[in-house]
Amino acid sequence: MPKFDVRNEYDPLAHVVMGLGRGYHRVPDRVEIANSTHQKTLAARGHPPEAQVTREFAGFKAAMEAHGVCVHEPELGPESVQDQTCPRDIGFVIGNSFVRAGMRHAGRVEEIEAIERI
Repeated sequence: MPKFDVRNEYDPLAHVVMGLGRGYHRVPDRVEIANSTHQKTLAARGHPPEAQVTREFAGFKAAMEAHGVCVHEPELGPESVQDQTCPRDIGFVIGNSFVRAGMRHAGRVEEIEAIERI
């Protein structure tokens, strides 16, 4: 289990919990529209396919690891979680304490289960 201890926002990044492309919108009827911007983007362009999201995340992970960052990935969340691309939204670390954010969408609330082992 990694030990996280964040004392400022400007030291070099050592650890990051990165999102997943895998499982992206695997049950389209369960995808939650987060806000009006999300709704407009969906209407104009739709969502990218899972394969594209997965490929882009793999490239981003490789780039971070090439710069010495230890990348932690969540487990695939329960079926209610259709988008795990932004785990930064569900919590953060101050000192050595994890602060769980208050999420209003059901899928985001259950997303926390996917990072509990981290």
